[in-house]
Amino acid sequence: MVRYPPPVASDPPGKDELGRTVTAPGSSSVRPLPADALGTSLGRYRLERELGEGGMGVVHAAFDPDLERRIALKVLRVAAPGIEAKDRLLREARAMARLSHPNVVTVHEVGTAHGRDYVAMELIQGETLADWLRSEKRRSVEIVAAFLAAGRGLAAA
Repeated sequence: MVRYPPPVASDPPGKDELGRTVTAPGSSSVRPLPADALGTSLGRYRLERELGEGGMGVVHAAFDPDLERRIALKVLRVAAPGIEAKDRLLREARAMARLSHPNVVTVHEVGTAHGRDYVAMELIQGETLADWLRSEKRRSVEIVAAFLAAGRGLAAA
């Protein structure tokens, strides 16, 4: 998950990131939380809605009542192939946690609750890169800058 452009020191605290977020867990095409085996919570986290899914799992917008903040919660699928998927999730989380980069989200926690493995991470408000590209006609310089920001985040990893 990559931000474009990175925050700058002159941004006021709490500045809305929507205008500068390109690749983010949230988008206008977000689906309501499905009625699945997870229910409405996982461990201490209250699940709000599904943000997206991939081969390994599903990412939810969630709320952490202990720290009083919204997070992104990546949860492995029940059918994920055992220890291999868990190890891959842990390697991914460790790689992200080692980084301190304006174009990479922050990892808060890795854990297991109710038999489900998860990674709790920073939630970035905004839209996906695909949605951003489709939302309006963009100048070439904007598109190149967005892909450069994404590339910087990947290069840092």
